[in-house]
Amino acid sequence: MNQESDNVGYNPSDIYDVPITDIIVDTENIDQDTEIVEKLKESILRDHTIRPIILILSADDQLYLAVGKNRFRACLELKVKNIPSRIISGDIDDIKILKIIFGEDITPLKRAIAMQVYIDKYQISRKDFSKIVDLKVNSISEILSLNKLPEEIKKVIINSNSFSLHSLREIARIKNSEKQLLKFNSLKDKIDKKYINNSNVSLADLETDLNNQPVGPLAVNIFDKKFDNDTIKQYFQKITSEIKRLRNMYAKFELKKVKYEINELNEELKALRYKISDSICIDD
Repeated sequence: MNQESDNVGYNPSDIYDVPITDIIVDTENIDQDTEIVEKLKESILRDHTIRPIILILSADDQLYLAVGKNRFRACLELKVKNIPSRIISGDIDDIKILKIIFGEDITPLKRAIAMQVYIDKYQISRKDFSKIVDLKVNSISEILSLNKLPEEIKKVIINSNSFSLHSLREIARIKNSEKQLLKFNSLKDKIDKKYINNSNVSLADLETDLNNQPVGPLAVNIFDKKFDNDTIKQYFQKITSEIKRLRNMYAKFELKKVKYEINELNEELKALRYKISDSICIDD
């Protein structure tokens, strides 16, 4: 871990021990999740490790907290003197962009848009940007390729976690927009059918029902039509069995097949989470 005594010459791909008293927390970034902070405190005391936060180094050499407000609060309450940090040059306006780029529950398209905004703002190459986000240039290119998807697809995926980056970048590689739409609609139908095949209600009907639900204690969860407790329990029992099977495959070094099946399983889990509730979001 690198050490720096002043606020200049930081390499964005390195990690620095920064005095917690040197960090400025913007008022818009001060709210935190108390439950998560308590869990983080327990983790820090138990494991003696802290995942680096992201700081912005402003033009006047001030360090602003951009990403990691709960980790910062946990360290503050534990009276930790220095906190591991990655430091990126920029301004306060970049906080919102960086929270999307580094966020853990951000849709692939939103991340792609935020990355392009940052690259355009500072007119930097993808190679230089790779040092900031700690990703390979090829990975960045694949994420940014989502920005070139047809508008019809973008409207569906912009706020949806049903579609994995793996699936979307495969569609983005297709040159013909009509073929892209065909591939996407096929993927969407596949995801939808997984969770409505036990119901006579169509996805469109479900969405209509959701929009028409009363607000307040009288509201009924429409997903109960297909997601009763037994169904959810059985599904996660199946997931547990799948994970055990994948572990055995990994032990046998069937790595390519394991990677493919993990991507498929991850896509199913994301779709299930989206169908059950669109409010599942754990901040960092």
